[in-house]
Amino acid sequence: MNEIVSEKQKTKPWQKGLIAIVITSVVGVSAYCFHEAYSVQTAKVERHAVKNNIVKRESDGTWGVLPADACGALQNIGLVGINYAKNDANSNIYSCQSQAIQIPSTKGEKTVQYAASGFPEKATHFNLKLRIDGNPNDAENIAARKSWAVYSAVILNQLFPELNFIMSDVKMEELASLTAGKKVDYYIDSKLRVTADVVVDKKNGIGIYSFNIDGLPNLSVN
Repeated sequence: MNEIVSEKQKTKPWQKGLIAIVITSVVGVSAYCFHEAYSVQTAKVERHAVKNNIVKRESDGTWGVLPADACGALQNIGLVGINYAKNDANSNIYSCQSQAIQIPSTKGEKTVQYAASGFPEKATHFNLKLRIDGNPNDAENIAARKSWAVYSAVILNQLFPELNFIMSDVKMEELASLTAGKKVDYYIDSKLRVTADVVVDKKNGIGIYSFNIDGLPNLSVN
């Protein structure tokens, strides 16, 4: 038996057009939502990939300063570290060193020299060396040792001003009074280690005083 469709049941042209518009709109909205969801997910994946691909440098875990700042820390007194470069082909240690500066003296030779070393992008070890000839307790040599102690305090503050550490007169006196077999060794805020010692060559009458600053592992770096 054939189904009879009345005029009221027949789909009119304007109704077909309306249905087409609705279908098109639904498809468009669905496509837009899918695109947005896909874009957000893709962005999350890309950010995760970038985060995981960040290359951590060995120097990131050690306290230190930029090579330019390290090598120029004592430029005001003529101790400028020259040519921060790789020491040799078999190591990844870079360094700069100043010329040995003569300290005015009427007898014996007295020199002071500065050096910094560390990673390509960060210096983490700093050394100020005093070399004196003759009796370490004569007036000129005592004055030279006191100057070396003052320069040591200056370089510590110049390199790490953010630590707000001012070397006390007691600590400077301890440096100036160093004798063979004795050492200075202390830490600053678990970020730096400060050491000093003297090596005496009695045969040739030479004393070499070394003041050192070493950057310690930065525990805030994962």
